[in-house]
Amino acid sequence: MGNEWGSGYGVSGDGTVAVGLAWYCPGAEGFHWTKKDGMKALSHPVGKSSRASGISADGNTIVGFSEDPIGGYRRPVRWISGKTDLFAGAHAIGETSGVSFDGSQIVGQYTTSANGIYAFYYSQQHGLVSLGTVSGIATDQSFANGVASNGMTVGWSGDPFGSGIQAFVWTPKLTIRSLTKYLKNHGAKIPSNIYLTTALDISADGSTIVGVWQDANLHQGGWIAHLN
Repeated sequence: MGNEWGSGYGVSGDGTVAVGLAWYCPGAEGFHWTKKDGMKALSHPVGKSSRASGISADGNTIVGFSEDPIGGYRRPVRWISGKTDLFAGAHAIGETSGVSFDGSQIVGQYTTSANGIYAFYYSQQHGLVSLGTVSGIATDQSFANGVASNGMTVGWSGDPFGSGIQAFVWTPKLTIRSLTKYLKNHGAKIPSNIYLTTALDISADGSTIVGVWQDANLHQGGWIAHLN
């Protein structure tokens, strides 16, 4: 894969393993890289693409998507020790975007049997859990970006093509809810004209969350929240 071009998407906790996407034309393929072995390809269906979107901090679990060989739609996938695992089912539609420190918990987005496009949380204990939306409106969408070791999951929820989106938080013991309200309930001072549109990631211990804010004039910037 030495002559291809692409992008890096994630790195292990100690920086020794990097993952991402490399183009081979007419498609793209997920890869992992180490100093010793260089860039090595992950699996992809013939004529279709895959992408490695993230890696656990311990470096053992890689997550992303692998396109369906017939329909071409994205499917959630993880690679463990080089083996491809379509853990959500061979015909599930969606992708994985975040993975916990030890690889035991995975988050992303998938299409439900009722055609809802929602964030999901997956673990061996809980199976595949649909997180729904903050509003409860079936036509809204949600997308999970990161998960902590305690299962706390963050991302965005709303109508990305209309009324806009907002950051959310979810845990196995807590239904999906507005992250803004959650932080205010925990003492955060958030200006009334600032909207937390998405949470991009959360630390392994669940104490720190980062994301993007927007104001009424469509100015944007980054934010960071520390939970006591």
